[in-house]
Amino acid sequence: AGWELGNRRYIREKVISLYETVFDASMSTGAYASPAEDVWQELFLLKVNRLWLRERVGALAETDILGARKPLFRDMFARCMANIESDEPLCAAHSLETFGALLWAVSLKALPNPGSDTLELVCGIQNVEAVMADLLRKLRALLASGEPRRQRAALTALLTVACATANVNQNILVEFLMGEDLAGDV
Repeated sequence: AGWELGNRRYIREKVISLYETVFDASMSTGAYASPAEDVWQELFLLKVNRLWLRERVGALAETDILGARKPLFRDMFARCMANIESDEPLCAAHSLETFGALLWAVSLKALPNPGSDTLELVCGIQNVEAVMADLLRKLRALLASGEPRRQRAALTALLTVACATANVNQNILVEFLMGEDLAGDV
């Protein structure tokens, strides 16, 4: 499957086709329906296309992100979290990279309440303590793993969490990092 740009024909990246499957899962029915499990498995084995994710999230209206698309974002973040501990190092690294790319893309949106809206998209305000504790536990394990790819992905995810807003005072996610001793694991 190819597409054209000007007079040139390009092969469409497989990961973009999978992203479209995930993002368009709700277009036909009006309600989000998670794609088949094999779509998710294949997605996390492929190299992340941060630019595509940023542009796709950027093209969505804030009301759409916080409304009809909220189940999509929760599902994507939950699947990223679930795959962080994958036995397949590539899958674990790509899960973290996807998590970071989505978080960054969402942080670029002009959400009414950036901190709480981001938490609502990631896991829901009521689950934030448990989910963030689980994320930090997983990141700590990756930092201590001794595997450069996993360590790099964990550090990138931590940087993304720390820099998720232009004003650190508006970044509620930083509060979860402040009390953690993650440096000892590097």
